[in-house]
Amino acid sequence: MKLPSGRFYGTRIRSSEAAEFAFVEAAYLPNQAHPKHSHERSTFCLVLGGNFTESYGRDSLTCSTSTLLFYPAGEVHMEHFHSAGTRCFIIEVQPAWLNRLRKYSILIDQPANFHGGKIPGLAMRAYREFRALDEFSTLAIEGFMFEMIAEISRYSQRLRDGRPIARIELVRELIHERFSESLTLGAISELVGLHPVYVAQAFRKAYGSTVGEYTRGLRIESACRELSKVDLPIARIAANAGFFDQSHFTRTFRRLMGVTPAEYRKTLNPH
Repeated sequence: MKLPSGRFYGTRIRSSEAAEFAFVEAAYLPNQAHPKHSHERSTFCLVLGGNFTESYGRDSLTCSTSTLLFYPAGEVHMEHFHSAGTRCFIIEVQPAWLNRLRKYSILIDQPANFHGGKIPGLAMRAYREFRALDEFSTLAIEGFMFEMIAEISRYSQRLRDGRPIARIELVRELIHERFSESLTLGAISELVGLHPVYVAQAFRKAYGSTVGEYTRGLRIESACRELSKVDLPIARIAANAGFFDQSHFTRTFRRLMGVTPAEYRKTLNPH
């Protein structure tokens, strides 16, 4: 089933349009399931709270707070929401806007997903502008969209260039397993049997960020999930994610997400 422009599953909380984008904040009931479908226009989906499983083709992905998904127009997928209620911020892009980017060799034609870090942080800034919506919001939102498209274009280019070698994938897997620990580049390199200089260069080429930036993004992603738990102190969340102290955590979180941890928590729990 292809959903026409402006139509989405779930309960619409609020919606608006700005420049060449349509915005919808939607809520989904626990255990709700959507059949296979696609969208007439390219669409972004930022998970504001809750979690669900996204399936497309033979692949599936668990999406939680701060996950950002991108669906090209016509991309077939389906969702199954878990036991908790879920809220999402959806951005629908008019084809003319994307077509104008093609003359700069910017082409995004593959689905993509991002978990915490810079790109979902830009989407969260767009969401905050959507909520405020004053005379300057349209300009701000379009700026965030340009940045998001550029980052996704880089991601797509890396996929077209081919997958990284096996040992560099081991580095990434190791970081995912131990991101909250104080691992140095030297320690990581020793664990996978590679020279630190090679790891630094190959990792950046494969994943578009340094080992430190990638680790920082995973820590922020973990913190975003934990901030949905209103009874968990922010200092504890900072420690669990591997930050030195709450002050360091707050500075890093604000730089990547555009808001403080307390402001982000308020967004997740508006009532």
